[in-house]
Amino acid sequence: MDKDTQVWDFNRIIYGHNMGTGSDAMFSTLLDYEEEDYLKEHRTVYFTDAYGSAAAYQVMAVVKYSIDDLEEWDFRTRNHEDMESYNAWMEELQGRALYYTEPDHAPVSIITLATCDRRVHGKKGRFLVIAGKIS
Repeated sequence: MDKDTQVWDFNRIIYGHNMGTGSDAMFSTLLDYEEEDYLKEHRTVYFTDAYGSAAAYQVMAVVKYSIDDLEEWDFRTRNHEDMESYNAWMEELQGRALYYTEPDHAPVSIITLATCDRRVHGKKGRFLVIAGKIS
């Protein structure tokens, strides 16, 4: 988990290494979400925190990202000051997403799964799977 992420944050960021195409190690399988069919078949992800509390999350966005874009839109934003800030962040997410699906319910929290992806942006590339909590 990102060193600055707290359990109560709205957006919890979890980083994992991408061990390369064809690997199932660590976060390598996140890259499978680039295929729309894979996303449709794997919309639910599960997260168990360090305290043993488990929750289901519905994948709502897949994003190819460059860390050069942090000033324009910071995927690491953990909390929002107000609804206007939240709506602006979500709108930017939708605009940047390879795939975006409205969640069935407004998420009470989200997780952002992030791994390196050099295919588009070189060393600055990231691949993000963003999911909203459903249970």
